[in-house]
Amino acid sequence: MSTDVIPPNITKYCRTAWAPKGKTAPVFGAAEEKEFYQNWEKSKVAVVGVPFDGTTSFGHSTAGGPYAIRFPSAKRIETFIPKYGKKFYENCPVFDLGDYNLRRVNKPDDKWMDETLGPLRELTDNIIKAGKVPLVLGGEHSITYYTASAPELKKLDPVWLHFDAHLDAKESYDGLKRSHTCPMYWLLEEGHIKGENFIQIGQRQWDEHEIKNVRRFGTTLCEGWKFGYEKNNWHSLSVSKKVHGRTTERNVAITFDIDAYDAALLRCTGTPEPWGLDFPQVNRILQNINPTAKLVYFDMVEVGHDPHADPSFIEGGLAAQTILHMLCQPYVRQIFK
Repeated sequence: MSTDVIPPNITKYCRTAWAPKGKTAPVFGAAEEKEFYQNWEKSKVAVVGVPFDGTTSFGHSTAGGPYAIRFPSAKRIETFIPKYGKKFYENCPVFDLGDYNLRRVNKPDDKWMDETLGPLRELTDNIIKAGKVPLVLGGEHSITYYTASAPELKKLDPVWLHFDAHLDAKESYDGLKRSHTCPMYWLLEEGHIKGENFIQIGQRQWDEHEIKNVRRFGTTLCEGWKFGYEKNNWHSLSVSKKVHGRTTERNVAITFDIDAYDAALLRCTGTPEPWGLDFPQVNRILQNINPTAKLVYFDMVEVGHDPHADPSFIEGGLAAQTILHMLCQPYVRQIFK
């Protein structure tokens, strides 16, 4: 990528995006028009991959998540989104910074994670100070603890939408506070996010301690199994109405774990669960974020890459389509104001 106009306090944290041996990672979305392709000054969203997989509990392929999203977004999916009659970058140009400069370790501890992933806070801050919206591609959900605790993001006081099959509200797991099962607990406990501003959507598995934690924090929980049972879209319409009202004239941040989707739609993520959402339900909720709202942060995490289990990039394509449809929404255009 050309770095002549990108602030050095951003580029120092980034490197060329990871790709399998012998391949090159494409630019996310890969706009056809030169004026939109990797134009930092014109862009409003800054994409950064965080290929980290260190604490996942079962399947272990999320280090390839950024590549799994980038590849179909640039090579398989049209940039023209028929539902909205426009190319996504005409609504909101993006710039792909590559991947966070991450050193790898087989079994990290909390100290290693704070030292290695902690600079994600400063990277997130600097992207926001540059007038861009961070769009983070994971990588496991533990990375959200670091990006979402960025001081500049906290100043924006956003309403958070947390799409996930799990609450991710354990105090620790396998001896780790920074486990992928714990980020929401610590973000809420440490006051980086207010419970009253936290809407959790799609959750359908937790332990008794987690549910007590989120109730203590006062989050809004929209259980996942109700989407599976719904008739005439009653639950997704109810959640959409709630989201529409709560996001009126507010900044909005979204953290999206791919396992919010039903297990039948996924191929690689480590902890898929049944009774999940489908694409129309997710899109209905995302498009019902109030048009007076303003997107200030988005991450897509826990996406996996396994060429044997998913040679057609079904999971990465689903993640990419979710992001591209989101980028066509009116609240994304509010970034320009």
